Amino acid sequence: MKKFSIVLLCIFFGLSLTSNLSMLTTHKAVADSAGVYVYPCHVLVVNADDTSPHGLTPTQIRSAYNLPATGGTGTIAIVDAFDDPTILNDANVFSAQFNLPNLTDATFEKHKMASNITFDANWSDEISLDVEWAHAIAPNAKILLVEATTNNAILPDGTAGPLLNAVDYARGRSDVVAVSMSWGSGSGGLSALGYDEPTYNPFFTSGHGVIFFAASGDQGENASWPASSPNVVGVGGTTLNFRSDGSVASETVWNDSGYTTGGGISPSESEPSYQLSYGVQSNGHRAVPDVSYCADQNPGYPIFANYSGQQWKNSMGGTSAGAPQWAAILSDGRLYGSNDRYYTIAESPSHQSCFRDIINGTNGAYNAASGYDFVTGLGSPLTTEFHYPPTDPTLSGPQTVVRNVWYTYTTNGVVDPDGAPIRYHLNATGPGTPYQNTTIWVSSGTPMSWNLMWEPTDNPGAYLIQAWVEDSYGMLSHMASLSVSMNVTVSITNSGGGTTSPASGSYTYDYGTSVSIAAYPNANKYFWFWTANNSATGDRYYGAQQTAFTMNITEDFNITAWFGDYNYTFKYPNYYALTCIGDINFDGVCNMKDIAIVINLFNKNQSSPDWQSSGAAGVDILCICDGVINMRDTAFLISNFNKHI
Repeated sequence: MKKFSIVLLCIFFGLSLTSNLSMLTTHKAVADSAGVYVYPCHVLVVNADDTSPHGLTPTQIRSAYNLPATGGTGTIAIVDAFDDPTILNDANVFSAQFNLPNLTDATFEKHKMASNITFDANWSDEISLDVEWAHAIAPNAKILLVEATTNNAILPDGTAGPLLNAVDYARGRSDVVAVSMSWGSGSGGLSALGYDEPTYNPFFTSGHGVIFFAASGDQGENASWPASSPNVVGVGGTTLNFRSDGSVASETVWNDSGYTTGGGISPSESEPSYQLSYGVQSNGHRAVPDVSYCADQNPGYPIFANYSGQQWKNSMGGTSAGAPQWAAILSDGRLYGSNDRYYTIAESPSHQSCFRDIINGTNGAYNAASGYDFVTGLGSPLTTEFHYPPTDPTLSGPQTVVRNVWYTYTTNGVVDPDGAPIRYHLNATGPGTPYQNTTIWVSSGTPMSWNLMWEPTDNPGAYLIQAWVEDSYGMLSHMASLSVSMNVTVSITNSGGGTTSPASGSYTYDYGTSVSIAAYPNANKYFWFWTANNSATGDRYYGAQQTAFTMNITEDFNITAWFGDYNYTFKYPNYYALTCIGDINFDGVCNMKDIAIVINLFNKNQSSPDWQSSGAAGVDILCICDGVINMRDTAFLISNFNKHI
């Protein structure tokens, strides 16, 4: 059975080779007569079997985070304290084990800030973790190990101590592209120790674009320094959960055996613009971390460190594992990385292709959540290519249209911050035929125009036109949208015998407009009713005997007002009188043709031999005979009517 113990080396340090958990001694960064001291952020599981590595492999990590098997540009500077005399040999044993290229004088340099730096076992383990795993993720990059004389970061008088001086050396090297700092001060940052933390932010800047990465801590620290500096990418910790086939099943907040990722809100650092733009919080202070990475000591990262005769140490964890590997990712990604980039990407439609959002887990003080959170930041990496997305387009053009007319829609010249070629996408959707177009690749900053026509088969209504931009790296802008309404045409006519309001003619209305229409009959005429017709629905009847109505215009219509004479009476002397009120057949007059309709209606509707009146709505029938009207009168009436029609 394998035996192991766990040793925390962030704000705790120590080492045990026993089968039980060791007793841990707390070593928080303190301000004393010698200044501020900081400690490495790692947890070490010591396995009794030191002849072979156990835990995660570089291949597993590269697969989990979609990282390339090779790559690396420029120099990765790793700043640690004390000297590790066997680091080059140890790193090459590690490299041979995992089929990585050996580090040589061309790809590895150790710069000692003094010639007589002492050895420290805890820091030596940290150096092995940082160097070996940065090399695993960016095997073609050069590793610069800068060894400070001690872990004293700030002197009692507030000036830079040996560790900050080592950072200062690294940032001044023109070949350095990233600086990794796997150490921290503990909760509250420097302000908790009585120092003005923002004073030291210039140490994490450079004139040639160096990006700084720092571990956020392993005890749930609130805003540990230097991760809390707005000039530093703070790296939180996660746990990777694998399926049996080796793929990632999930990634959660690292919280294992009492050790958990640091994070929270800085009491002294102002909220940087990139977090303000993203909307991290509203209290005006810097939030930590910015990103995350696997930090779990189970199964952890194996390291080779031969200083004590124990060769393979299994296995390392802590947020200090993430800082050098994020620095290596930046080197892999052709130097595309920074907090400004990360937060800009996280706001863009491309965020899911760049970050795995960690939504489950807690460090006891804060919970993971969708989007940014105080334990895993924006999430873990899913790429090395953190390119700026194109700027968002604007879209302009007519918002009211009719059929069979060309309209031009234009975007501004969208700029790709990294200078990549771009192409535009345009969609138009609505109650007609959808339209889609993708342009050819054009240079950054080139504007684009489209000519669109609504065809006769397109229905009136609300349309949405959307444009967005893609660059050659696959990064996407947000969409620009424009609401467009196809107008509705209404033609108003009348049958003669009156006028309408609006007057007879053709009118264009916005889709959905409410229109009031009224009819005014001439003298000796009456208004009968309205018809509204379109090709899809045929006739519609509105408001018989109502001279006005209101219509919600959602389609093209031909609307007709029907007028007629008041009545027409057909008489047969001494027998009967048949009167029709209304132009039943809609020819503009009331005459014998309407009487024929009346008789037909009567014959269908009469239900008894004797009757006084019957008929359909709007029709009055009056037959006067000898006081009794029955079927004999009907037969006589029809016979004589047929003679006169």
